[in-house]
Amino acid sequence: MLEAPTWQLLSYEIEDLIVREVAPDTVITAYKVTEDLTVEEKPLTLKAYDSSIWVERDGTWVCALHTESLAGDPFGRDKTTA
Repeated sequence: MLEAPTWQLLSYEIEDLIVREVAPDTVITAYKVTEDLTVEEKPLTLKAYDSSIWVERDGTWVCALHTESLAGDPFGRDKTTA
């Protein structure tokens, strides 16, 4: 996926950002994102919910964990065509 991606992120919008400090050098972020992409040469807009754990190391913030869940029906029924 990283060596030969079939997608390109064109733009994104972050909404409803929540940041919680859980330790002096660790924060958790959660937010809704709308992404405009090209996937296998076709345009795609998706909405998802993301969360990340950020840790400060030697004065630099690094992402230790990131998750993304697509918005909508958890079984994908809202993403199929009839």
